[in-house]
Amino acid sequence: MRIYNDVSEFEVCINGSRKWKRFIEAIGNVKCLSNYEAYSIGDSITFWTHDLRCVVEKRFMGSRRYQTALYSVSGTAYIDIADKGNLLPAERYSDLSDREYFVGSGETVQLHEGGILLVDMSEAFKILHQSYGVLMQAQVTVEGFSFPNK
Repeated sequence: MRIYNDVSEFEVCINGSRKWKRFIEAIGNVKCLSNYEAYSIGDSITFWTHDLRCVVEKRFMGSRRYQTALYSVSGTAYIDIADKGNLLPAERYSDLSDREYFVGSGETVQLHEGGILLVDMSEAFKILHQSYGVLMQAQVTVEGFSFPNK
């Protein structure tokens, strides 16, 4: 897990990576997005927004092919995060959705307005009920994975 206080701090760390530049581009367009509608930029990033008053996760969610990046558009998101190896599987991995679900406990972090949280591939996360505001979630391709039709 890596947390950045704002986009400027994140930009210093991305080293010109195209996929992370696209993530910053998505953040720049976030005010124009409708909640729960998925958008994409190229083939490396898919993103959408959540109204956090409507999101309560009972299970941790992890991915294998796409890295999760979270951006707090407004308010504060309270997120539990844990290493997948320290959690119990709750639902098998789905290749169609690139999601796997877990139960257990993790470390709670706060993502304040303007902050960015990168969830490592070895981790899973869940959004907690005390969260409020709007959160943008992005699924970003992981280097080394390719699409057969490209």
